[in-house]
Amino acid sequence: PKYVLGLAAVRGQRGQRANLDAFHGIIQKDGVQGEIPREALARLAMPVNLVWGTADPVLPFSQTDNLPENIRLTSIDGAGHMLTVEAKSAVLAAIRASLATGSP
Repeated sequence: PKYVLGLAAVRGQRGQRANLDAFHGIIQKDGVQGEIPREALARLAMPVNLVWGTADPVLPFSQTDNLPENIRLTSIDGAGHMLTVEAKSAVLAAIRASLATGSP
């Protein structure tokens, strides 16, 4: 309940709905969800550890196929789209591992 109330409070802020609509327009075109262009990911100069749930119903895990070599993937088996809620410990472990090694 606390999490849902927090989301509702953020969405209730002035201009937030317009921001969400604009973001939606970027990630979905003509009723089809897009993907982050692989070439944009490949150009990132910083270390990246992508954490993704294998049961994500919003962004299918198959979108992690063929990631550039500079992207490290940490998959969380059985987790869905809201990783920080569903798999908080696994997300924290991935972040800590990245920080400990200085790379993804």
